[in-house]
Amino acid sequence: MNKLTLLAAGAILFSACDDDKDTPPTPSRTDLLVDKDWVLKDYLETTIGSTTTTSVYAEEYDACEQDDFIRFTRPNLAVLNEGPTKCDPDDLQVEETTWTLANNDVTLTFNNQEYDISELTDASMKLTPRVVPTNMKIYTLVYAKK
Repeated sequence: MNKLTLLAAGAILFSACDDDKDTPPTPSRTDLLVDKDWVLKDYLETTIGSTTTTSVYAEEYDACEQDDFIRFTRPNLAVLNEGPTKCDPDDLQVEETTWTLANNDVTLTFNNQEYDISELTDASMKLTPRVVPTNMKIYTLVYAKK
């Protein structure tokens, strides 16, 4: 009887320890954003009141702009990089600006522009400028981790 009680107690302790496995914490929005290069992969246009979204990436971005990327670092520095192909050889290769997250980390501000973050994962990010242009279109920038 004593052996059976010890065995049962050992099984309970073992299963209790098994439930205490260390699960990695959910990364913060800052953790998801920083220390990676973000490349613009698509530029989507939606007319206000419409459910149709169209890619205007090829129309709006020259080939020399399509390899540009942004790197967000701590503490709050954004590095805008022209990538391997510069449109104008006299352009700076990199420009630096600050960035901030606000409104419970759903608003990203950098390069003097505020964006709503509709998606942010370890591999992708979707941003929509907070200012609606006068042409009544909403634009979404779709970034991928380089």
